[in-house]
Amino acid sequence: VQQKPQVVGFSCYIWNITQTLIICNKLKKVAPDTLTVLGGPEVSFATADLMEAHPYIDYVVIGEGEETFKALLGLLPKKADEQRLRDIPGLAYRSGNGVQVNALRPLIADLNQIPSPYGDASSLADEIPLLDKRIVYYETSRGCPFRCQYCLSSIQPGVRYFPLARVKKDLMALMQAGVNKIKFVDRTFNCHRERAREIFQFIIEQTQITGAATSFHFEIGAALLDEDTLKLLETVPVGLFEFEIGVQTLNAASLNYIQRKNDWSQIQPIVQRLARRQNIHLHLDLIAGLPLESYASFRHSFNAVYSLRPHLLQLGFLKLLKGSGLREQAADFGCVFSDQPPYEVLSTKVLGYREILRLHLIEDLVEKYYNSHRFRYALEFLLFMCDLTPFDLFESISFFWEKHGLHRKAHSVNSLYAFLLQYVTETKRSLLNPFLEILKFDFLLQAKGSAPLPWFPRHFIPDQNKLVHAFLREKENVIQYLPHLKDCSVRVILKRIQVEVFQLDVWGWAEQLSLLTDGSLNTHDVSQENILGPLLRPSIVLFDYSSSTGILQQPRYYRLDYKSFSNPINE
Repeated sequence: VQQKPQVVGFSCYIWNITQTLIICNKLKKVAPDTLTVLGGPEVSFATADLMEAHPYIDYVVIGEGEETFKALLGLLPKKADEQRLRDIPGLAYRSGNGVQVNALRPLIADLNQIPSPYGDASSLADEIPLLDKRIVYYETSRGCPFRCQYCLSSIQPGVRYFPLARVKKDLMALMQAGVNKIKFVDRTFNCHRERAREIFQFIIEQTQITGAATSFHFEIGAALLDEDTLKLLETVPVGLFEFEIGVQTLNAASLNYIQRKNDWSQIQPIVQRLARRQNIHLHLDLIAGLPLESYASFRHSFNAVYSLRPHLLQLGFLKLLKGSGLREQAADFGCVFSDQPPYEVLSTKVLGYREILRLHLIEDLVEKYYNSHRFRYALEFLLFMCDLTPFDLFESISFFWEKHGLHRKAHSVNSLYAFLLQYVTETKRSLLNPFLEILKFDFLLQAKGSAPLPWFPRHFIPDQNKLVHAFLREKENVIQYLPHLKDCSVRVILKRIQVEVFQLDVWGWAEQLSLLTDGSLNTHDVSQENILGPLLRPSIVLFDYSSSTGILQQPRYYRLDYKSFSNPINE
């Protein structure tokens, strides 16, 4: 209102439509001469009903909006001639006491007609403060070759591409402008293998040449990655790429119903190959509430995806989007869903509402305990020692969570450690002592020198402080473990490290875990005694908080020789 706009436009999605309508309503009351134009997927279906229910909306741009919006602005903000409005395909507007919805506009065949919002780095100079540490969403194509019935891309035929030269120019401008992350919104980025590989190669080369710190997120089809692309991806610098891979379900009947082509036998080995390099952040998706997917069926899908140990496992819930095939078929598979955005599934013929509530609680726990990476070794310890499937473990924790009313409260990060310890105390008490040591190890991998929590078990060897000082005064020790600190004084080094005594060989457990989770060891051939037995001995671990490593950027840690380290000073 202070800027006195003549026209205000809103892009409308399931996540902002409610707030947008509230704003438009208020705006029309205080600035009745300001014209409101809405566009986007949330207003491109049942448009006449929307405008009749919300009289403060003046215009709606339906579908792909660039040409329609430009044509409309050519007539505004003056009183637009209705005949000229009628000649704009893809536009809805008020006519007399009713709403006129024009014929749809054909899709833009040549996407290069759309001006790029990014010219060069200099033109973005004023935007850098706004883009710093933020995500820029970017498209290199529109459409999708697949026809998944929950997705709006399924209603548009074919895939259209922006010219490669333009894409490269835009990416260079964004990288030079210091953008933190570029998230590609292409539905299946690598549906054109050669094109995707060329863009991957370009980003890798430009990052190496310019030293840009921008990272890149892609939604990809794992089964579409060919050998040439996989070999190229092995060269990607750690953390440069993030891949989001939609598995959604392993239920063949469900996949057939939603017309999604997923072959787990192809996806699994490719994801495993990507995971072995530990240079690309892997994000795998599941959708609960799909047609024909029961609670037991979802449990199977969850366990299969979890077995790949992605860096992020997203448990989402089916949303019946306006215009999607599944919304039209909702009655056929008994889907009850919310009338309000985001139109989320409440139940189906084979999945009850109480089961969906349980899955929501499990989703929250997966986010807190798995996706946070704060409890990696503790979770793996419970899975292995309790002989549980991942789904069963999180389901068990959810019952504990519900029993104590924890799902009704907000929790600090530190309290999550205490709750997991309480869960083990109540349900797996025989494992409590070794679990404490492993939970302590997880905490120290994240603590970065934080003060120990009340539950934190402390163990000391005689004259520990003197021994640590003596250890750090030996130049050979610093060069071996902390070479980047070799020119620092002992006092400075002590501020950047922590030496902790454990009753368990947690370093050895971490090494065994890597073998168990990458398939080098078969869990069916390894007994709990064989794994845990040799590790039940004291150990000393040095945590270096001044140096991180890996895709998760955890501090480096080293096992120190217990016997030699704990010898009396005078020896």
